[in-house]
Amino acid sequence: MNGFLKTQIVRVLIPSLAVWCSSLTTAAWTVDLSKYFSALERQDIAPELQNLDFEELADLCSTANPVDAIDACSLAVQMRGCHEGSQEVDRAPECAILLDNLGAVLEQVGRYEDALTVLRYASQLQPNDYNIWYNMGIVFVKLNRYQQALEAFEEAARLNPNDTQAQKQADLLREMLEF
Repeated sequence: MNGFLKTQIVRVLIPSLAVWCSSLTTAAWTVDLSKYFSALERQDIAPELQNLDFEELADLCSTANPVDAIDACSLAVQMRGCHEGSQEVDRAPECAILLDNLGAVLEQVGRYEDALTVLRYASQLQPNDYNIWYNMGIVFVKLNRYQQALEAFEEAARLNPNDTQAQKQADLLREMLEF
């Protein structure tokens, strides 16, 4: 890959995280998060987080340092039962936001495969949430899976035509893949 182009992609991707930040067919991405969350032991999570209510955890999920945010998001997801296969329609948007935040934080700490697992599940709950697709694109770039990143950014841009960042990422990746 052209070093200049890769630098440009990274230069555009990194600042976009501050904004919050295979195929795209949902059927191919059926994800069972119960195994993922059953591996998280509550005793490994700081006691002060375990004593917080859902709203406090959800807030920390998007504002705390990455390590605490992962724990807060994970606890909030478990409190709402977002990881349990049968999702109530009224909780799907709330769960998708929690999972999108968790995926973004997992990406920040370099846990790319975990981030992808969580984001794929979030996209099943809310397939029209452009932010989830954008965050998935970031993770695919980090995994050097550029074609999938392109598809994710294109989907984000399609879902929200006003999102110029997603379109810029798609354009850069398309240009890079043509080389």
